[in-house]
Amino acid sequence: MNEPLQANDETSGQEFNPELSVLIVDDTPENLVALEVVLDDVDCTLVTASSGNEALGKLLKQDFALVLLDVQMPRVDGFEVLRRIRETSNLPVMFLSGDKHHTEMLRANREGAYPLYEMTCSPLTAGTHSSKSGGDLDNPRLVKGSLVNEHNYCRFSFSGPRTDRRLKIDVIGKEGQQYWSTQIKSSVLSYNQVND
Repeated sequence: MNEPLQANDETSGQEFNPELSVLIVDDTPENLVALEVVLDDVDCTLVTASSGNEALGKLLKQDFALVLLDVQMPRVDGFEVLRRIRETSNLPVMFLSGDKHHTEMLRANREGAYPLYEMTCSPLTAGTHSSKSGGDLDNPRLVKGSLVNEHNYCRFSFSGPRTDRRLKIDVIGKEGQQYWSTQIKSSVLSYNQVND
């Protein structure tokens, strides 16, 4: 897990605007394709990496506005990538994982730091298992109203200028009904906010 950082010399030939570039990291090719399809309408440049090591190499070569990061990867996992990013940057990172059969948002408040959000969205398996009978509702980090056990998908949208970015998350049912929605401002995810 503590491999030396190795930059990948391959370039895609795309022009990058760090304000509009999103790095997507996942070791499963099908997940990368699915994320590219889901984010196709977002006005940004999507860059993919199929391993933690490849992602770290791309982060050395260019700037990004956001990293969408798989947690479970061989050799250099998502937590190691985040640890290395935090050594030099406060770049926003959103973890992606597919371990649950429902949709939920968790918020972890940290003393002296901005809160961490964990968003689980399981569009293929949500509703196949019940979470309401288990400990999920008792989780103190659960954002009120965000637990959805019905079949659903999540839509992420980004808006606003660089100094006031907003992430909007909509949880939508298979018939188009909106189950839940929230917005997170970039100012909430900053050390400046903590130190004010």
